[in-house]
Amino acid sequence: MASLSSLVDHGAPKISETMEYVADELRKEASEIMDEVSATPSKSFVPEFLQLMQKCRLIYTRIPELAQNQKTALPSVLVLSKPLIKHLMFYFFDSMGTAQFPAELLDDMTDVYQLFTDKDAFEVPFLHVFAAVILKPSGPSVKQLCAFIDTFKGRISAEGNSTLRFERVLNDLKQTEGINEKFRKKKKELPVEFRVNVLSAGAWPLTRDVPLKVLPEMQTCIRQFKDYYNSHTKERLLNFNLATGTVSFDYTYNGERCCISAHTTFLHSILALNSDKVFAPGSVGLSSGLDTAETESQLNCLVHLHLCNKNGKYYSFNKNFTPQSSTMWISNLPTEGKTVQKTPIKRKAERNEFDVSIDAAIVKTLKTEKRLNFSTIYQRVIARLSPSFEPSHYDVKRRIEILVGKEFITRDAKRFF
Repeated sequence: MASLSSLVDHGAPKISETMEYVADELRKEASEIMDEVSATPSKSFVPEFLQLMQKCRLIYTRIPELAQNQKTALPSVLVLSKPLIKHLMFYFFDSMGTAQFPAELLDDMTDVYQLFTDKDAFEVPFLHVFAAVILKPSGPSVKQLCAFIDTFKGRISAEGNSTLRFERVLNDLKQTEGINEKFRKKKKELPVEFRVNVLSAGAWPLTRDVPLKVLPEMQTCIRQFKDYYNSHTKERLLNFNLATGTVSFDYTYNGERCCISAHTTFLHSILALNSDKVFAPGSVGLSSGLDTAETESQLNCLVHLHLCNKNGKYYSFNKNFTPQSSTMWISNLPTEGKTVQKTPIKRKAERNEFDVSIDAAIVKTLKTEKRLNFSTIYQRVIARLSPSFEPSHYDVKRRIEILVGKEFITRDAKRFF
């Protein structure tokens, strides 16, 4: 690259030849970086990429003839792609820390944004990652993220770019700030439940609409998860319980309604599983920000519970699971090291212990308080069992039906006693 400056200074080649030479050299360097990213996904490459971006900008700016082609040449040279942008976004958000976000972070993000002629190509992966960041219990506060988005929105607006998508995200964040903060702090509040037909990133459920419909604010975000959600959307309904930090989906199997539940640390693994596509741990780790080992640990846990099939390095949804295995409750927090393997007998014993605990909580509740509706019973059960167990709506409803069938409790219209 040193010889390039002397060639340009002395005007040895024609400018078109110089441009080809510059582009070729930079493209090689960018390609090497992207090869590393593909082989071993890591955020450590980002500083190298940012340095390369600045080098490109410097060279293209200093040569007037090249500067005219900067907007079209740089994206091609830097091999911009959605995986790359996701890596960059995770790096940016991780760099924010918990204090005031550094000014250079905004500079870098604005520089990357300017590289895109198609702004959707930047904004869609950006919002995808942003939604994942919101779900993390640690990291920047919701208020800080709002301030960051607001400042970034101001920067791109000053250059005449549309900020409509960022404004909608900002509104969603502000309206659900309390819910998100409660979820992050893992407070055992009364459950706030949402039922969604299409999962979106960049927009969050609002308490004013339960069950949740696809709000206008969410429409622009739906396509971000079209790879996760396909024709099975009609069969499956995702459930979020932000208060207890759980996600689950109901599924129809042989005419029976089954429920698969997981702690939200399993969110992206469950979503990938719910797509009915074959996928690699790396693709889930890229969405969730988890390292490959942790992602594999989660997926192997799902394999152990018969919810997932493993073929070599790839995973897929087990379409032949039984209703019994589908109701297994997964409440594992992220594990370190290898997944503990459990025998079918041990799993059955744990399931029985879980059911007995719910039954006891229901009966004790109805002994002290007569004629309660299901919603109140569920709240009392959660209060009695937390933090040892965190049953879903489905679990409590299933046990109530069984207790009514065995005549341990009685139903009168919508109340139980």
